[in-house]
Amino acid sequence: MVKRELLYADDMIALLSDHPVSIKAIDHFLSLYSSKSQYRSAIHDLLFNETEKLDVTKLTYDDYKRHLPETQDEFNTQQSYKNRFFQFLYAMDYLEDVTGFNTDIHMHKAKLIKEFSKEIEKNLTRVRKSKRSLLQQEKYS
Repeated sequence: MVKRELLYADDMIALLSDHPVSIKAIDHFLSLYSSKSQYRSAIHDLLFNETEKLDVTKLTYDDYKRHLPETQDEFNTQQSYKNRFFQFLYAMDYLEDVTGFNTDIHMHKAKLIKEFSKEIEKNLTRVRKSKRSLLQQEKYS
């Protein structure tokens, strides 16, 4: 088994500084989840250790198939996070080459867009409620 290099979040951010689209895509994706550290760890592992592609626009269907099991039933937690990240990149048009994704039965773009749009709206609602709570606290302080 190959020993993987441990990569800290700050180091990954520094490595991504030459890839602003990657930073934007990752930030956008992570904004959908409250448990960001597990997703961030999976993304870092995918980009740095597995594909060695720090530019997310260069990820391909071959990368997707090479680093994930054939069936989603076989995914461990980290693999399910990586799968979701690939789905997000495909649905939100971050990928330059979508060949393969557009014919995969698990990658129905319209369905994925709808799912992510719901997550984005849910997140916006949560942020609005949080801001209201802060304003109410200030009002009574």
